[in-house]
Amino acid sequence: MGFRYRKSLNLGLGFRINLSKTGIGYSWGVPGYRITKMANGGNRTTYSLPGTGLSYVEQSGGGKNQQREDNLYTGEVKNYDNIPIEDIQKNDPILSKINKVILLNRWANILLFSIILIGTSAIFLLTFITGIIIKIIIATKMKIKLYYEFDEESRRMYDALKEVFITLSNNKKMWQINSSTRVFNTKYNAGAGKNVERNNAFVTTKMPWFIKTNLDVYGLNIKNQKMMFTPDRLIVFRPLGKAFGCTYNDMFLGINTTRFVESERLYSDVEVVDYTWYYTNKDGERDLRFSNNKKFPVCEYGELTIKSPNGIHTIINFSNHNLSNDIEKNLILFGNKFNQILDQTRKASKQEEEKEPKSEDDSKMNDEIRIIKSIDELSSTNKKNKLEMKEGSNDKVVTEKVDYKLPRISIIKDEESKNAIPFIEKVKEKEDVILPIGTNGNELLLESIKKMPNMLIGGTVMSGKTAYISAIITIILLTKKPDEVKVVIYDSKKVDYSIFNTIPHLLAPIITDPKKLSTALKNICTEVRVRQEKLVEYSCKNIDIYNKKKTDGKTIPDLILFIDDFASFNSNDDINSSIEYITSNGWNVNVYVIIACNHPSASVIPTVSKANFPARLSFKVASSQASQIILDEPGAEKLSGYGNALYTSRITDKIVKVKVPYISDNDISNIVDYCSSQLKSMYSTDLLKEETEQIEDLDEFDDPIYNEVVDFAVSTGKISASLIQRKFRIGYNRAARLMDILEKREIVGPPNGDKPRVVLVKFERDGE
Repeated sequence: MGFRYRKSLNLGLGFRINLSKTGIGYSWGVPGYRITKMANGGNRTTYSLPGTGLSYVEQSGGGKNQQREDNLYTGEVKNYDNIPIEDIQKNDPILSKINKVILLNRWANILLFSIILIGTSAIFLLTFITGIIIKIIIATKMKIKLYYEFDEESRRMYDALKEVFITLSNNKKMWQINSSTRVFNTKYNAGAGKNVERNNAFVTTKMPWFIKTNLDVYGLNIKNQKMMFTPDRLIVFRPLGKAFGCTYNDMFLGINTTRFVESERLYSDVEVVDYTWYYTNKDGERDLRFSNNKKFPVCEYGELTIKSPNGIHTIINFSNHNLSNDIEKNLILFGNKFNQILDQTRKASKQEEEKEPKSEDDSKMNDEIRIIKSIDELSSTNKKNKLEMKEGSNDKVVTEKVDYKLPRISIIKDEESKNAIPFIEKVKEKEDVILPIGTNGNELLLESIKKMPNMLIGGTVMSGKTAYISAIITIILLTKKPDEVKVVIYDSKKVDYSIFNTIPHLLAPIITDPKKLSTALKNICTEVRVRQEKLVEYSCKNIDIYNKKKTDGKTIPDLILFIDDFASFNSNDDINSSIEYITSNGWNVNVYVIIACNHPSASVIPTVSKANFPARLSFKVASSQASQIILDEPGAEKLSGYGNALYTSRITDKIVKVKVPYISDNDISNIVDYCSSQLKSMYSTDLLKEETEQIEDLDEFDDPIYNEVVDFAVSTGKISASLIQRKFRIGYNRAARLMDILEKREIVGPPNGDKPRVVLVKFERDGE
C-alpha cells in the first residue's frame, strides 16, 4: 500500500487549503454547499444536508475523467495545409515575376518599420525613405498587369467559377479545416469519429496591391494565406513566403456534405439534423453516469475540397449545406466547358497544321497575360517533317532535328495519374534523362540516368512493375523529343506494352520474341562499338560533347532498352552475354538498360551481371532471399500495397521506401495518340534484321585482306573484331563483316562475350 498524506487548513469564512501528495487545492463553502478546486486540476461541487450524512457531488476534470480525456485520440494529426513542393514551378514566368515583387515589397516593409522600432536618427530616416522609394518603384514600374480577353466559351466557363464563390459568400459562416485527429473512444467525444481544428474563412475579391487586373478575381482568405482564382490559374499568396499555384487542369475541385457536432455558435442558416451528448453510450444515448453531460447539436455542413499535386490541399466547410447543389452545378459547368475547350482544340489540331509560334516578345505582351480563344490550349498537329535515319550504315541511330512539340501535362485527366505530375514538372527542368523513382514522404526522388545508367527492378506478379515501367516510358514521352531519346522495348507477355507501338521514340516495333531480342541485342552491341569509334574519331569524351560539336543538325540520341521479364530467357547465353556487354560498356556512350524480373534468383541474375546495375528497385517479393538478390538486403518481402517499393543506389547507399508514380491506361493512350499524331514511327530496319539476312550475301563477300585475316587468326589461335581493327587498321563495320564470314565458314567459334573467339582450324605442316 502506497504512502498517502492529506492535511486541511481552515482559514476561516468558509475558506480551506487542502495539502496532499498530489499537490495543493482550495475550497470555499457554507453549510450544505461547497466548491472545491482539486490539486489535479479538477472541479468538485458538493451539495449536502447538514447532520444527515447525505450529499450530492458534481465533479469535472482531473482524476479518472482527466485520464480518460488524455486518451481520446490516437495516431498522428492529419493536416490540411497548402504547402508547395519546392522548385516545381520554376518555369512559370508569371509566378516568378510575382515572387520578385513580393520579395521587394517585403524588404520595403522592413525598411519602413525599422524607423518605428529603432529610432529617428539620420541613418534610420534614410532607410525609411529607401523603403518609400521601393514602394513607389513597385507601384509605377513593376506593377504586374493581369489583363484577360475571352471568347464566348471561356467567358461562360470563368463566370461559372465566379458563381461558386458568390454562392459561398451567401453563407453566414465559413471555416477552413486545418487538421483532424482520429478519436480513440467516441463514447467520450460526443460520438464523433475525429476531432477537428478549424479557423474562419472568407470570400474575397481583393488582389494584392501590386497586381492590377481588368476584372473581379474571387478567392478565399484562409489562415495566413490568400487563394485567388484568376481565369487561368489559382495563385496562393503567403504573408512571409513565395506565391505558388497551378492551372485548373492540374486541380481537383470537389463538393460534398458532412455532419459536424457543433460546440460553438449556431448560425441561422444551419440545419440541425440530430442531437448528441458529450458523454454517450454505445447506442448514442446520453451516459447517465455524468451529471454535467452537455447536449450538442449535430449540424449538416457543406464541404468544398481544393487539391492539386503541387501541394495545395484546402477543405472549406460552410454553414448552409443547401447551397451545395448550386455550387456543384457551377463546378460541373466549369469542368465541362474546360474539357470541351481542350477537346475541341485537340480535334482541330489533328486536322490543321500548327501555326508558327509567336516570338518571345509577343508572348510576353508587355507583361500582360491574355486568354484568347481558350484556356491552356493544347498544341498538336500532324507534322510533315519525318524523322530521317540512315540505314545500313554507322549513322543508323543518328537523327536529325525535327519540328516536334512535347505534350502538355494538361493532357492527363485521370485523377489517379495526378501523382505523376510533380515528377513530370521536375524532369522537364533537366537536360538529362531523369528516372522518376518515387515519393518518400513529401520528397520527390529522382535519378539522372547518366549517374544511374542501368536499373534492376524486382517484384512478384501484380506488384506494380509493368505499371511503373509504363510510367517511366510515358514520362519520357512527355519530357523528351524523339531526336533526344530512343527506346527499345521487350514485352515477354506480348500485350503489356503494345500501347506504345506507334510512338516516334521507338527504334523498332515492340519485341515479343526472344530470338528477335537476341538479334536486337547483338545489333545494340554493334551500336555501342560504333559510338565508341565516333568518340575516338572526334576526340570526344562523351556523346553530349560529340552532339555539341556536330554542326549539321545530326545528333546521337540516348538509347534506353526496357526488358520485361528477364527470367523468361535467362538460359539464352547469347542474350546474357550481350546484356553483360551493353551494361558494362553502354553507359559510356548513352546506351542504358532497365530490366524487370518476376523471379529474382542467383541463377537468373548472376552476381557479375548485378554489379552492372547501380540502381535497384524492388516491389514485394516472395522471400527474403529474393530481396537479398535485388537489394543486397532483406525487407522487400514485407512490403504491402500496390506501388510500394524499396530503392537503393550507389549514391544513396541505403534502402529507401518509396511510392512509385502511376499513370492510368487512359492517360497513356491520350499521350501516345498525341505523340503519334505529330510524328510517325520510323524504325531502323537493321535492328531486328535476322542473322541469316545479315550474312546472306557473305558467300559473295570479297575483301582483299580476307586471306591475311585468316592467316592471322590461325597463327594467333584467337581473334576478335577489335584485334582485326588494330592489326589491319580498318573500321569496325569492316572488321565485324570479316568476323561474320569467318564464323560462317567455321574458321572461328561463336561470340564469347568480351573474350576473343576461339579459332577452330590449325595450320597443316608438311610431313604431319
